[in-house]
Amino acid sequence: LSFFKIPQRIVDKLVSLQRTFMWGGNQHHNRISWVKWADICTPKIDGGLGIKDLSKFNTALRGRWIWDLVSKHKQLWARIL
Repeated sequence: LSFFKIPQRIVDKLVSLQRTFMWGGNQHHNRISWVKWADICTPKIDGGLGIKDLSKFNTALRGRWIWDLVSKHKQLWARIL
């Protein structure tokens, strides 16, 4: 999840599964969404449910890998990569 960029097609499918779960629908019957998806993805401290935006989360994790490679370049795992 963190080292490679997730293809947008996969992100879309995962978000679709999240929405289906949250709103209790299925592939053949959609239920009414009473709350905007953006509100669900809002952090808990701001009143949301804290569900992560997968694209942004993946970008952040990849950025963390790059930072660790640059800042910890003398460690064995970084030298192997």
